[in-house]
Amino acid sequence: MSFLAVNIKATARGISPPIHAMGAARHAPNDREILQTAGAGVAMGNASDEIKALADFVTLDNDNDGVAAAVDKLFN
Repeated sequence: MSFLAVNIKATARGISPPIHAMGAARHAPNDREILQTAGAGVAMGNASDEIKALADFVTLDNDNDGVAAAVDKLFN
């Protein structure tokens, strides 16, 4: 299991939201596990097609406020 996937699981145990209520916005090929572990796996627009296929949805790229757009989509 990747370092990031382990950390998101540990974080979920230490705070009130369960892991299925957590999101992860990622773009690199080694981000597969965290996208599959988080409740909302978000691929950045500049991610590879492989990562985009694993994500729950694709947001804007990191040069165009993709994380902010993802947060807006998830919470509004």
